[in-house]
Amino acid sequence: MEKIDNIIRDWFYELPNGYAEHPYSQKELRVLDEVLAKYGTSLNEVDQLDQAFLDAKPVEELEKPLSEDQNIDSLMKAADAHDKRGQFERFLALLPGGDKEAVRGSMYKYLLSLSPEDLKEFMEKLYSETAPKESFNLGSGIDNDIFHLEAKGIGKGELYCAWIFIGAEIQGGNESFDVDINATLYEVKDYSGKKEEEGKTEKENKNAIRVGVEGSVTKFPVWDNILDTVRRVKKANTDPKVWNNLPGYDKDKPSANWLKLFRDPVTSEIKGKKKTSYSLKDYIIDRVEEKMKIVTGEFNKTDTKNFKQFYETMNKILGEIGSTDINQLVAQGPNQEPVSIIVDPIPLKKVPKTGKFTVNILDRTSDPRKESVVNYFKKLEYVRNPDKFEADLDGAVETIIKEGQAHFWMVFRGTASNIRAKIINKDRAKEFIYSTISQNGIKFFEPGE
Repeated sequence: MEKIDNIIRDWFYELPNGYAEHPYSQKELRVLDEVLAKYGTSLNEVDQLDQAFLDAKPVEELEKPLSEDQNIDSLMKAADAHDKRGQFERFLALLPGGDKEAVRGSMYKYLLSLSPEDLKEFMEKLYSETAPKESFNLGSGIDNDIFHLEAKGIGKGELYCAWIFIGAEIQGGNESFDVDINATLYEVKDYSGKKEEEGKTEKENKNAIRVGVEGSVTKFPVWDNILDTVRRVKKANTDPKVWNNLPGYDKDKPSANWLKLFRDPVTSEIKGKKKTSYSLKDYIIDRVEEKMKIVTGEFNKTDTKNFKQFYETMNKILGEIGSTDINQLVAQGPNQEPVSIIVDPIPLKKVPKTGKFTVNILDRTSDPRKESVVNYFKKLEYVRNPDKFEADLDGAVETIIKEGQAHFWMVFRGTASNIRAKIINKDRAKEFIYSTISQNGIKFFEPGE
């Protein structure tokens, strides 16, 4: 239960009100997902959490901020002893107040718990650095303690920055960055490992970075294209004649590419466990209709791999069709259901802008034909250009970095007792790498991970 208590505590500290009430909002669940990622788990894997949430108490009841004047004299005397009164007063003044008053409370409580030797070290290191270097490691002892200090409303690492860097100020509210250090803005992300548990060794956190609303996948055209793919595959799947009218289909000997897309599922048993291998088309259908994923804003690494293969394979199957020929017309009227008309191929350049033009009609029925099926799938941008799929996913990440207010990203990795920080200029936006989509949010890795 200690792990669950830690998850709840971390979650409540990240919420504006310091508490979540059932049923949880989407915003509260997004914050919880980020906290769970730090612990290497997910909502689906932690069955005990729900009851534990109901039993939990608000942050205010767990830890009330201490009064600012409580034992303040002893702290000021320590600052005077190291000629740091001005810096210490500035440090305290820049700590968030208001709805983040617990930040001050956490810091006061920590400082008042320090031994004279540790308090001396705190004052000596206060504002000892002018700005973050390209990369640095946190020391053990007091550096590590302050990094892990729990404070409602801010993420780990922000309080450490406010202490160690001259003039650093923790942000809040509607700002899309975390720390301002002398007018240079930093987005701070903690993906260091969790603290060692009894009988277990420390491990690094290998999870991808998740951001807030600026990372919403619905903002990017790539998501529209993915959902359009799902819609077209689902619609086509209602009539088996659609797949049989694609190039490569042969009743007795279909081509290898056609089988890759549309073969029947194959179930095998390995060590007593049954596993079903799907065609690319059935994989998409299963993920959407059985697993209820993708359309709910979940797109994992296997989804990315299979969608890429779907686009590449479909592109090979449809590649033989000339791109400048018109072979299908759609007739529409105010009281008439649209009618698809298959015609002899016509080079586009021969079609006049106005005037009469003769076509030879091959079919006016609603039954799928090779021409209509090919055109139906060639409307998908990534079928026409498969390489653009992954390029657009990475491009979405690049846009997130470029359009954010932060000048730099400060990402903490390593283990809980050996934390390393990387400082990445937003000019390196192209080097951030797309990972997955979870709860409608794009997740990615910083350069070097």
